[in-house]
Amino acid sequence: MSLLGTQRVAARGVAGLLVAFLVAACSSAAGPSGPGGSPGSSTRAEQWTPRTAWERAVIDVDETGQYSKDAALTLFATAYGPLPGVDVPRDLAGVSSGTLAIRAVSRVRAELSDEQRAAIDAYLAPPADAITIEVPPVAALGPWRLVQANPGLEQAIREVAEEVRIDIAAKMGGDFDGFMKVSFIPRPADVEPIDGVYPNGGSQPQYLFGAFVGCQITIYEEATAQSGLQLTALMTHETFHCFQQAIHKTQDIHDNAPHWITEGQATWVGLELGGPSPNYERFWDRYLLQPWLSLTERAYDAVGFYAHLAETGTDPWTVFRPMLEAGTNSMAAYIAAGADSEAFVDSWASGVLREGAPGSAWNTTGPGITQSAYTPVAYAVGDGSAYNLGQPFFTNDIDYYDLNVDIVEIDIDGHARLRDGALDIPIHGTVRFCVEGHDCAKKCPDGSDPPPTDGTVKPRIALAESGGSEGLVGH
Repeated sequence: MSLLGTQRVAARGVAGLLVAFLVAACSSAAGPSGPGGSPGSSTRAEQWTPRTAWERAVIDVDETGQYSKDAALTLFATAYGPLPGVDVPRDLAGVSSGTLAIRAVSRVRAELSDEQRAAIDAYLAPPADAITIEVPPVAALGPWRLVQANPGLEQAIREVAEEVRIDIAAKMGGDFDGFMKVSFIPRPADVEPIDGVYPNGGSQPQYLFGAFVGCQITIYEEATAQSGLQLTALMTHETFHCFQQAIHKTQDIHDNAPHWITEGQATWVGLELGGPSPNYERFWDRYLLQPWLSLTERAYDAVGFYAHLAETGTDPWTVFRPMLEAGTNSMAAYIAAGADSEAFVDSWASGVLREGAPGSAWNTTGPGITQSAYTPVAYAVGDGSAYNLGQPFFTNDIDYYDLNVDIVEIDIDGHARLRDGALDIPIHGTVRFCVEGHDCAKKCPDGSDPPPTDGTVKPRIALAESGGSEGLVGH
């Protein structure tokens, strides 16, 4: 048992109180007061920063992962346009989906003024002259449908929407009960793209007497000018939101459901089933470059969580429904996903290093993934030094340690993984290694015999720590 017993990290912000020590094993000076310090946010180089108004608005969540009233209004105004009492200009650059903004303002609707509610409703109502199609339930579509040789825009979009609903229903084990309408509106002429990415669409649930009856998807007509993959990925993303809304059943549950579940799932589905659209590359980057960010504070960037489920043997399609049925409880959804398995947690943190063969424990992969890789901070480990480590649940991190000692001891109460370029092992409990190039058979300074070791490591190691569902502490 560690010096701190079997306690587990239970919330963000307590990592400085619950620590693991990486120590030079022979030194009597090793311990909490030894030289070294606490790896953490104060030493991290910022590797991902928002570059658009939309990205800044998306990440402006509190520690529970929700948007305050002001943050929700900013998010919506950025994506849709000016609102009464909200001094935020519309800036659609980089907006891929407005569904997140719709849910954010719906959650705080009771706090809004009548004028704000009316303005939001006006933005979300399709124009009278919008092209609108209704996609019937899968059972009504039938196995045989005529495909026109030269379909017009409306017919082409209808075919995409119908195929997407059929495909998702097959993966989810059944269709949702309710209508699905798709409307197309023109992009405002003053919107400029970023890297060729324009605003695309959004999905809004429809309720009758508090119960879900269908969904309204809005797509900017400009999206039809993008590549087939981008359009299919977009339609798949928005259609999957309809399935989520149906499973949540009520508006209260859907409005308050964690964004890492609703947007993370939809992003993975859109990329996996629709194709590797570039519309979410920036959020793949955020997942890869900010591993220490809590899962509950993620939205689109939670795509990497579902990709990691897939690469560790869990088909995300089999856990989507139980995760959604967990409602607003992030921990229950995490457990329902099977993400507390050793296969998942032991390689969750390490994957963002992007070294080794794709799909290995040190090189995560997934649909639409970018080339980004996390660069850990390096710490020097000298004789008698100790470093405080601690990982709250739902978070990850990696650090390098440059070892100028004979023997290094690591004790982990939780899930960690060590790599030195040749060795790759998960660590649960205590391990001691001789450091390559050092004499580990000589007597310790006090004349005692050195402790036994579990092998040899190179002078630089990478140590990845996964918070999982319980956190990480140790000695």
